[in-house]
Amino acid sequence: MPGEDVTIKLSPAKALTLFELLGRLIDQESLKLEHESERRVLCYLEASLESTLVEPLSPDYDRLVREAREQVMGE
Repeated sequence: MPGEDVTIKLSPAKALTLFELLGRLIDQESLKLEHESERRVLCYLEASLESTLVEPLSPDYDRLVREAREQVMGE
């Protein structure tokens, strides 16, 4: 598929919420996928977010995720 990369813009709260979700999904052995390429894309997204976010390295990570989820729900 030729073309340019696709850019998705997310708020920091949405990015952290998505990062947390992807981490849980990827670790599930029971995750139903149509094709193994889908797991690769999920892993790529998680890795891309991990390289961008600073929150995963914070000792307050759990609190930051809770706050991000609340912020997303308030939007």
